Amino acid sequence: MRQPHLERPLALAVRRLGRLFRRMTENHLEAPTALALRHLGRRYQDSGDPERAADAFARALAILRKTDDRAATLAVLVELALVVRTSDEQRALTLLLEARETAAEIGDSGWLAKAVADIAAIYVVDPGLSHPNQTVP
Repeated sequence: MRQPHLERPLALAVRRLGRLFRRMTENHLEAPTALALRHLGRRYQDSGDPERAADAFARALAILRKTDDRAATLAVLVELALVVRTSDEQRALTLLLEARETAAEIGDSGWLAKAVADIAAIYVVDPGLSHPNQTVP
């Protein structure tokens, strides 16, 4: 839902983050670039633009998967899943299952609980949804 009183400050923030993203990309700074994309995704999400939010989160995720920052990867997996959930439950489920696995591997009980709760919420809405080779706890 668009909120007109936020559009001008949001547009300014998006432009600034875009400039920052371009500079970081040019200098091969993966972690800060992923962080900027994550913030950009949140701003788009706050402004009611889920397509752009999903794109920013997906780009951040692609960068983070090349790094060793599993905690940041985990957070972006969950954020992206929540953005795409309304348009693509199967993709959201796949992302959340990966988040659940990552949280368990790194021992992050908070993110593990969040991922499991979000997986359960998807199954409540669509009990027939399935994921190949994996089951929900």
